[in-house]
Amino acid sequence: MSRSAAGEPVRAWVEVARRRSRIVSAAGGESLSSGKLRADITHVVTLRAVAGVTSAMRVKWLATGRVFEIIEAKYDATFGRDLVLKCVENGD
Repeated sequence: MSRSAAGEPVRAWVEVARRRSRIVSAAGGESLSSGKLRADITHVVTLRAVAGVTSAMRVKWLATGRVFEIIEAKYDATFGRDLVLKCVENGD
């Protein structure tokens, strides 16, 4: 993790993999759960499997610069060669 001039930690994103993928809009919105407002899934991203992808990571669509926070990552149950990411678009 990087540090600022004041010595505070600064979050820096690192590219883990670059893959062609399919990004499909999903029904989105917001809902109230346990007294907290949370975003519902807005997009589903499907790509060739990449080991170690977690919800602490994000997807950046290079063609548009759009960023998607990963909510859930699952490998395709049939062959295990695809990775399906349920995401929320980040307005950054």
